Amino acid sequence: YYPVCRNSRYFSIEQWLNTDNVRYYSLGRHAFESALRMLKVGKSDTVALPEFVCRDLIASIYNVGAKVEFYPVDECLNLACSPEMFPQSEVIVAVNYFGFPQELTVFNQIADKMGAILIEDNAHGLLSADASGIPLGTRTKIGIFSLRKTVPLMNGAALVVNDSELANLLPDQLPVDTCGKSSIFQLKKLLRTLVPVLGIKPCRILTGLVRFSRKIRTGQSIPLPDVNAEKIIPGSPNPCNNILDEISCLDVSKEVNRRRELYIKLNKIIFNLGGLPIFNTLPDKVSPYVFPFRANAEQIEKIKKYLTAYNLDCHPWPDLPDLIVPKAKSYYRNVWMIPFLW
Repeated sequence: YYPVCRNSRYFSIEQWLNTDNVRYYSLGRHAFESALRMLKVGKSDTVALPEFVCRDLIASIYNVGAKVEFYPVDECLNLACSPEMFPQSEVIVAVNYFGFPQELTVFNQIADKMGAILIEDNAHGLLSADASGIPLGTRTKIGIFSLRKTVPLMNGAALVVNDSELANLLPDQLPVDTCGKSSIFQLKKLLRTLVPVLGIKPCRILTGLVRFSRKIRTGQSIPLPDVNAEKIIPGSPNPCNNILDEISCLDVSKEVNRRRELYIKLNKIIFNLGGLPIFNTLPDKVSPYVFPFRANAEQIEKIKKYLTAYNLDCHPWPDLPDLIVPKAKSYYRNVWMIPFLW
């Protein structure tokens, strides 16, 4: 496990993305719903999502009453249908999977032809940019960020508008949630502090205590998928009260280097253990969210055992939408990821 690198150097989302058109939320799903409401998406409208997507995202569309249509992606997570076969939509969501830039050329062509709004789902890629150096999440009119997946926050997400006309429609910033931090979040924060002091094995024991505590409370050491995830977004949309303070302490260069170094090391390890990395290369300006790879049942057991010694975990991703599960392609079902943040 590599601890998060932080120092007192000031960092802000607005400065990083070169825009003041930012609104903060607790979860990316709330930010996405807010974007749809801003666009006045409703019952007569269709939102296009990739088949390979976390089912939670559908709740935002459900809450505004719109219809969901899915488009396929290939094994490299690029669009896998012709523009003529793409579902007619008012809104199209393109995903930067795991912090790697999605190729947007064909999506822009489709959106222009349909008169649709293209939204960049950049939940995984706060610190990533494309080959031209353009930050992910700013390459379309609207970007959605899940800040808590890059910075250790109790919650945190952002809606970013990159279009001057749409910026006039941005809702007011919600007040912060003044509720205290959860006990699990506090314990995780303590564990991060103790990693360099106690070393890997003691920290592994403490991490086990977190999961044991959850099992006592809920019956599961790792949370199970929520059966209502496609209809209900949990909690208040208001961001936690320390969101800007926590983000401001992020040391970007160290955090990006940490993630890239860990990715490069894992790329060799996982390949030697039989896993297949999803991406063939790590582009210069990418800050990976996790290490994503494919593996069969036999390989994954060997990989999990190896990772345990290094205090790293391994999880399948994503929980596919209910409509996709019965017909999901084989390469949608065997994706695993090694988180770089917990």
